[in-house]
Amino acid sequence: MEELNKIRYKAICFLQEDKGRDVEIVLPIVYAAEKFLNCKVQFELKWNAHLIYKDKPDFVIIPANCIGSKMYHDIAKYAYSQNIKIFSFISEGNFNEKSSFDFFGFNDDRYFYQDYICCWSKRTQKHYQLKVPKQKKQFVLTGASGFDRFKFYDFMSKTEFLKKI
Repeated sequence: MEELNKIRYKAICFLQEDKGRDVEIVLPIVYAAEKFLNCKVQFELKWNAHLIYKDKPDFVIIPANCIGSKMYHDIAKYAYSQNIKIFSFISEGNFNEKSSFDFFGFNDDRYFYQDYICCWSKRTQKHYQLKVPKQKKQFVLTGASGFDRFKFYDFMSKTEFLKKI
């Protein structure tokens, strides 16, 4: 019972599936939120976005970004329309800055709904600040979580992978 009294914030973390890269990206964030920020995070599949209206969380967590999936973009937009904060990374960092790469992806509004747009690298942060000057101050450098997966898991070598495909 004492545990419930400590919880001050509710969050919903929307995922596409219950394993893999996206889960591994959000787990350190969820752990920190629950351990140090008095949050209770509920995991839901992204198709349950209606829970934003039903449960009215204090914030929503979206793995990777709000632009690489139409549903994640819609979730961010729904949360924003309900004055619910959004936490998400901008995980696209390996792109050619001189190309016509459309970094807005599924975001037809061409507006980021997060208060802070968390970039994994300084290069990505600078690129977005240059391309989206109206939201320049919202792009912050946070680094990334989930990269430790490359230390824990065994992956096939590049040579093996290329032979396979």
